[in-house]
Amino acid sequence: MSEPSLPLLDRTPVGVRPGSLWLQGLSLGILLALALQVSVLIATAKAGGHEWIQGDWLINLAGGPVRRGAFGSAILAFSDITGLSPLDIVMAMQVTLVAALVLGTAVLLLSQPSASMSLAAMSPGIFALVWTIAPLAAGRKEIFGLLALLLLALPGGKAGRMVLSALLLAVGAVGHEVNVLIFPVWVVFLFLFPRPAGKATRMLLIAAVGVAVAGAAAFAISHARLASSEAVCAALTARGLDRSLLCNGAIAWLSHPGNGMESVAEALANVRNPGLLPLYWLCCALPLLRLWLAGKPPRLARLALAAGIGPIFLLYPVSLDWGRWVAIQTTVAALILLGLGARDRFQPVRPISLHERLLWLANTLAWTPHHAIGVAFGGLFALAI
Repeated sequence: MSEPSLPLLDRTPVGVRPGSLWLQGLSLGILLALALQVSVLIATAKAGGHEWIQGDWLINLAGGPVRRGAFGSAILAFSDITGLSPLDIVMAMQVTLVAALVLGTAVLLLSQPSASMSLAAMSPGIFALVWTIAPLAAGRKEIFGLLALLLLALPGGKAGRMVLSALLLAVGAVGHEVNVLIFPVWVVFLFLFPRPAGKATRMLLIAAVGVAVAGAAAFAISHARLASSEAVCAALTARGLDRSLLCNGAIAWLSHPGNGMESVAEALANVRNPGLLPLYWLCCALPLLRLWLAGKPPRLARLALAAGIGPIFLLYPVSLDWGRWVAIQTTVAALILLGLGARDRFQPVRPISLHERLLWLANTLAWTPHHAIGVAFGGLFALAI
């Protein structure tokens, strides 16, 4: 089945279309975001690591079976074979993945048919706009799943891109269970944005990734915790890494007794203005909803939206990382709209006015989702101050 896009988009390089100053400006913004994200990754690695940014990637199986452990053990094995520092390996992976994700998002923006499509990137929660989320988001493993989706959303390309996307999602599912919940929307993306490959190829990829995702999910549920994380940390200190920098965050959390729904309930009870949480979610969703309702997305796009947003809601009651969950949901919604727009399969029936775009831009800059439960006013303004 050939990709349903205009021949012009398939035969010529992606370029900037007329009247797209807004798209250029947002693209520049996310490139600046990339510079900030990469600088944080490099700085923390040079400083000896961070308990969350690199620590989560280095969870391993030294203390027995535990979720995410196979991923970290593979990194340690590669380190032993090559003599490279595990921190350098993690940093190289993170920089490569986040650069591909952010640059690909910029390409999608510059491929849009009109400036009105800039609303697709005007959500305070979208991953690539790092002025609205903590820079440590670049080190989170959902970048595997989001990049897998982005590769399918980008126009053009051959079947090899589908295979790379599948590998990213499978590896990401082993590394972090959040990518398991991205699998349903990934399946829909294979049909919403098909490559020049037959249905049999897509079904084979779905089956292969489905097995990997199911296995990763079963393993994570069966081995959610450890009685002690000491052996996990010892595997790192044996390779010259600093316990005080790497072992007190994600690794220590493996044996933390408060991990789960109780900690979420306790945190909510201590939030000063809990009413801001649903309000913030709306502030993230409304610009995307406004754009969605202004056009006529295909039916399959509605299924993709439901498959991308719905499963992530399962994480809200069991984990504190609400800023991350918002970012995943809004980024998936943005990729759907941008992927369709880049193929001229979606744009507003009537152009969205300059004044309205300015209002949505102000909304984007005004709110900051904290990594954990909480929301603050400030965004880009807070960075400037």
